[in-house]
Amino acid sequence: MLVFSPHDDDGILGAGYAILAALAGGADVYVAIFCDGWAGYSTPEEAATIVERRRGETVAAYGALGIPEDHIVRFDYPDLSLWSWLGWQLPGHAQGANARVLPRMRELRPTRLLVPNGYREHVDHEATFRIGLYDGPQVGGAILAEYGRVEPIRSYLQYSVGSNFSPEDALAAGVCGRIRANRAIVVRAEVEDHIVRAIWRFESQHQVIARIMETLDRQGVSLVSVTQQFNTTTSMGRLTLNILLSFAQFEREIIGERIRDKVAAAKRNPG
Repeated sequence: MLVFSPHDDDGILGAGYAILAALAGGADVYVAIFCDGWAGYSTPEEAATIVERRRGETVAAYGALGIPEDHIVRFDYPDLSLWSWLGWQLPGHAQGANARVLPRMRELRPTRLLVPNGYREHVDHEATFRIGLYDGPQVGGAILAEYGRVEPIRSYLQYSVGSNFSPEDALAAGVCGRIRANRAIVVRAEVEDHIVRAIWRFESQHQVIARIMETLDRQGVSLVSVTQQFNTTTSMGRLTLNILLSFAQFEREIIGERIRDKVAAAKRNPG
């Protein structure tokens, strides 16, 4: 199974349950990450180190699910820019994304392909969806024979990270177009804990989560866990959340201090 992940954390956020189910069933799971993560910093001080930091977090997060580092494929296109790389050959004879993705897919020989929601979610998500939409069927095609001939992909699954799916297929079939992607998926507590532990490996994103919670709080939205005793409508739930966010902020500040100390030491001892 091959999971197309626009950014490093999307594959877990949107397809984490499917990944765990596939691994439990004995599948060989690969994750293809398309963007490099350069825009994922929360403070200016993190900008110079965020790409390498998120690389390490990615290995730790997917490793927590059971995916080894050599099953993570990176294409490293700049965040917010993937759309401009679509195609086989770009103006000026530059190599497009399709010229890298299709040969790699034939090497991996996936039989299942998971792609992100391509409907109004994020520009990089839409671009990744398009790559899967057009490159996927070509994996088993007869063209570009120099890259090998493999069996076609048997099935496709579209996952959502944060928005509704397109109503296009439903409308074409004459059924209700209100295809929602925000339905709760009920799983065992240990499965949910597994996903949470993996997501929490993205330490650089803790501040982003804190700001999302602040926005939800201003809008009167609360977070309630259906598998654990966690509810931000209660004083104890809000206390627990604030403790977690405080520890995350403390860890981020310690990391920043270490980085500054190393930079200062390097300036003092350039040799």
